[in-house]
Amino acid sequence: MEVRRHQTTLEAAMRDGRWQGEVVRLSRGVGLDRVSSVSTASLGLTHVRFPHEATVLTQQPKGFVTFTLPLTRGRKLRVNGTARPDHGLFVNFGCRETQIFGHGRDHIAGRIKTERLLSALSQTTGSALQEDAVPRGAVGLARSIHERLVHGLLVEIYAQPAKAEGATVFEERIVHKFACALISAQELNDGAAKALQIVNQARRALDLSKNKQPTLTEICDAAGFSAPVVPEAFQCVTGAPPARYARLARLARAHSELCTGNPMTSSVKEVALEMGFRELGRFSGLYRQVYGRFPSQALGSVG
Repeated sequence: MEVRRHQTTLEAAMRDGRWQGEVVRLSRGVGLDRVSSVSTASLGLTHVRFPHEATVLTQQPKGFVTFTLPLTRGRKLRVNGTARPDHGLFVNFGCRETQIFGHGRDHIAGRIKTERLLSALSQTTGSALQEDAVPRGAVGLARSIHERLVHGLLVEIYAQPAKAEGATVFEERIVHKFACALISAQELNDGAAKALQIVNQARRALDLSKNKQPTLTEICDAAGFSAPVVPEAFQCVTGAPPARYARLARLARAHSELCTGNPMTSSVKEVALEMGFRELGRFSGLYRQVYGRFPSQALGSVG
């Protein structure tokens, strides 16, 4: 077992399968798009810097506890509809996926095998703990504990390890840091669970990224709730009203198809039509508004 280190961009990481999920951009952004990660078979740490206003959807791996640790204060950030706590983190345990919305982000994302974390928590507390002992959702930490955890994890991501150090020692060190932070953590409940349930139910019943723009009535029917409950839930979880989110989800799919497409065998018009955009001029204008360039400039740019 080895320790793997990698640097790429967020969108590239999702396109090449390093991350399972999708990026739905809501507007343009200026700044660094960089993902720096270190991982083994049992855990992973990733420092994500992404300048765009977007909803990032990631899949929850089975047998793992995942977490999101915001690094920058004062920026709007929601995970699964829950607003970021001061000096806190989000622990995703038992959910199928994670939806992160923000105007830009600078955070550490991580995953730890559930059995490893439970073992570390049990050793630290001196008593055998079950899965219900793991805090979940929005979790508050004392300022000093939060700062120590942030510093410790960034060191692990960027520092060059000793040549003789194996993956087991590396894993034990990180799991211990996280377990120590969780022992004093407090769960925070801001009532976002219902909003997340509504959005997830709508997404499962109605593929919002396929090649047809659904109406608000269709989205409400898929969610099982009526307006204004559904629009409020989508705004809370994804950062956009349901119809706009559906349109931008299709645009994100078109963006991926364009970037990886072959200019010799595909065209902007074909991709736009496939994703349900019937008016090429409007598609081009929306694409430029969100991605900062014309669709023709993106075609085949990643191959």
